Amino acid sequence: ADLTGFATRGDVIDAVLNLGNSSPSAQFRNFGLWMVEGQSWTIAELAARMAPLPLPAGLPMALAAFGGLALLHRRTVRP
Repeated sequence: ADLTGFATRGDVIDAVLNLGNSSPSAQFRNFGLWMVEGQSWTIAELAARMAPLPLPAGLPMALAAFGGLALLHRRTVRP
C-alpha cells in the first residue's frame, strides 16, 4: 500500500492509504490503538493474531543474518 496523505492532531495520526482499487483510511493513537475502516485493535489484540516464528525456521534466518554481517565485516576490514 502507498501512503497518500496523513494529518496529526495531538496524539492521533490520520492516514489515507492507496491500495489500487480502494483508499481506506486509518487512524493511530500513540500506535497503541489502531483503527482501520471502522474496525479498531489494540497492540495486544494484534500481537495475539500474529503467528510466532517456529524455531526451525528461525535458526536459518539467524545464521544468514550473522553470515551477512561477517561478510560485511570481512569486506571492510582487510589486512
